[in-house]
Amino acid sequence: MYDSTRNCLWIITRQHPDVPGDEFVTLTRVNVADRSVIDTPLRMSADGYDVGSIMLDQHDTIWMGWGKAIRTYDPATGILSTWNLPPYSGLAVLYSMDGRIMSLTVDQTGEVWVVASMVTGVFGFNPVTRTWDRTINLRFVPVQGSMLAAPATGILTLNGSALNDQPVPVFAVITVGAKAVRMLPAEVYTYAVAGPNQVLYFDKASNLGLLDLAQGTATVLMPNAPVYRNTDQSFQMDARGRLWFPMFKYRWLGVGVFDPATRAITGFVFPYITNPGSPVPNDCPTGAFHCVPSGTIADPGIDGIAVDTNAHVWVITESPARADPNQTPLITAVMELQTGQ
Repeated sequence: MYDSTRNCLWIITRQHPDVPGDEFVTLTRVNVADRSVIDTPLRMSADGYDVGSIMLDQHDTIWMGWGKAIRTYDPATGILSTWNLPPYSGLAVLYSMDGRIMSLTVDQTGEVWVVASMVTGVFGFNPVTRTWDRTINLRFVPVQGSMLAAPATGILTLNGSALNDQPVPVFAVITVGAKAVRMLPAEVYTYAVAGPNQVLYFDKASNLGLLDLAQGTATVLMPNAPVYRNTDQSFQMDARGRLWFPMFKYRWLGVGVFDPATRAITGFVFPYITNPGSPVPNDCPTGAFHCVPSGTIADPGIDGIAVDTNAHVWVITESPARADPNQTPLITAVMELQTGQ
């Protein structure tokens, strides 16, 4: 997440301790001005397969969703405050991630909203009274990759999975005051808010489309777009209304930017890939079972994209830190793309 007030990135990271012990999760700060990296004193449990969610509110308070609790962190004092999710009689626990927070957002009134994996509810937290004060029932379930957003006052948006034997991506517009959940006709795999009444989305077939929240209509802008599917919540709008997203095609991996005005995509390949897009021979011995051709490109994993006030694009990957003696990363954990735009 980019913090424009402090001109830095905040990244939820999983780390190994300097002394023998269990790994932990913390919050890392990257200052944009000098590229310095600052470790915070936070220590959160790294058990399970949790997904981190982080947002700023109108007062520049840092809110995090991790595990089954929401947290605030004050970088000036180092104080961490925690509130556990409220009890809820939603869907029964079926998988290891059930009940753990998948996404968090802050609406225009300051209310903090969260959704949890396989739980048919949206929970509202009042930061003034510091209490859970609202629950909105859902007809589907959030899953890994679900994103909760607040595009306009009184409105939330959420993608998830239908409750049936063949899970299908679904998308809903939630009217907070009436607790009304309106399903829209689009199989939204992931999305980004493009305006008070619009979202840009990718569906299960990798089509890039525009969803009108008021009219409830979906329009495909680019069929079979080269989106990198092995990612969660890594889509970001810039100040010019363009969508930045993880991009993938044959022997090509990096980030792309989609301009809705021209419906064109411009790609920026990761620097470790030589001759991107070019075919390579299969140089594995005949009959080999576990051979990987030498021209195969490795996948560092893309966990997030942020755009700063200088229009520079920051890509957060799963690459290990360069200080890790057990691994040699292809690229750094954080990559900066200076677009000059």
